[in-house]
Order: sequence, then structure tokens, then C-alpha cells
Amino acid sequence: MAGQINLKVEAVLMKTKRKNIKLVLFMTIFAFFSCIFALPYTTIALKVPAGLEMSQTRLLVLMMINLTVGSFLASLIGLYLGPKVGLKADILRNWVYKDTGAKFNRQTVLFSAVLGAIVTFFVLLIDKFIFLPMVPEIAELPTVGNVNFLIGLSTVFQGGYTEEVLMRFGGVTLIVWLLSIIFKKKPAWIYVTAIFLIAIYFGIGHIGAFGPDPSAMLVFRTIVLNAMLGVATGFLYWKKGLEYAMIAHIMADIIIHSFFG
Repeated sequence: MAGQINLKVEAVLMKTKRKNIKLVLFMTIFAFFSCIFALPYTTIALKVPAGLEMSQTRLLVLMMINLTVGSFLASLIGLYLGPKVGLKADILRNWVYKDTGAKFNRQTVLFSAVLGAIVTFFVLLIDKFIFLPMVPEIAELPTVGNVNFLIGLSTVFQGGYTEEVLMRFGGVTLIVWLLSIIFKKKPAWIYVTAIFLIAIYFGIGHIGAFGPDPSAMLVFRTIVLNAMLGVATGFLYWKKGLEYAMIAHIMADIIIHSFFG
């Protein structure tokens, strides 16, 4: 009897692992195609850094490889460690396996979209009225230029989907899991800590766009403004699920890239 129970448990575990791998592949492939979909914008926006002997095409390919491989690793982390700490992507899982019954809640979708919009407008206002007077060089930073709405819209999945998989599903989940192992419990503060740490890391990741030697104030401004969105989506991931964090991020990208270039 005990042997039969063990065999059944092992069969369930193997089935769970196979299901996770299938979903990992689904999420990774979606990340790859999000990069393809974003090419109309990234081809315009991505500049080869001064002193780097590389064609823009090669840089684009390397970026796509980096995001795709990163999404694969982040998906593994999120799907295997997330359930251990109560972090989830049940709607995505249900799309693939039809086993969780999870669907989008209209009110939460609306809340997430509105939250993304509010945070984005605060980011734009803070940048214009606080940071611009303090850091005049912001006005001289290179911009993408005037792109039409559809080209700006092409970025929504690369930002809203792929970045959330990398930062929240991978990053926040990993830190929460590590802290829960260290402290042998899962109090709220470890989730808050993980959300803020990854939000700051998300902001740091945007510094490279300003060349090899940005000023300290420009670095601070970049981290703060990007971290604001990271904190908002982090809390949505924690409280509502990864998919709602994606909705907020997508709304932010629509406003920034489609309406403000």
C-alpha cells in the first residue's frame, strides 16, 4: 500500500513538472515574439553606444536573445518557487492547462489599468516639475523622436509582458523565496522588501541608456521614476497575480511610448 502511494505521489510530481515545463516554454516563446513585435520601436530607439564597435542589427539580436533567455530562467523561477511563497500566475496557467479556473476579473483589470495610468502621470509630472529644474541636462537627452501611435504601441508586450516576467515573476519571487528560507517564515515585510529591491534594480537597468558617464542626479532620477512603476506592479503581483501587474505596465507603456514618444 505504501509503495502504491509513493508511486502515485511521484506520478503527480512528474506530471506537475511536465506541466511547468510546458508553461515555461509558452512564456518564453511569448517573450521572444514580444521582442519581434516591438521591432518597429526598438529599431528606432536602440542606439549603439559610443565606442562600441557593433552594428545595430547585432545589438538588436543580442538584446532579443538576452530577453528571451532571461524570460526562460525567470519563468522557471516563478513557476517552481512562486507556489511555495504564494505568488502566482494562475490565469496564464489556466490558458495552457485549463486547470485553475482563473479568469480576469473586470474590476481588477480596471483597477490595474487605472493604477498604471495614475503612476505614469505622476512619473511624468515629477520628472517635469521636480527633476527637470534640478537636472537641466534632461532636456538635452536624446529622444526617440515623434513616433506614431502604432509604433509606440508595438512596445507594450516587450515592456508589459517580458519585463514583468523578468522583474516580478523571476526577481521578486526569488528574493521572497530566499528570505523565507533564511527567516523560516513569510511575513509581509519580506514581500515588501523584495518588491522595493527589484523596483530599484529595474530603475538601475535603465541607466545604461544615458551613456557611460551620467551624472549622479540623473542616475537618481532614473532610478526613482522607474522604481515607482516597479513598486506599483510589484504590489499587484503580490496581491492580485502576475497578469494584473502586466496590465498596469502595459498601460504605462501605452501612455509613455504612444502618447509621449
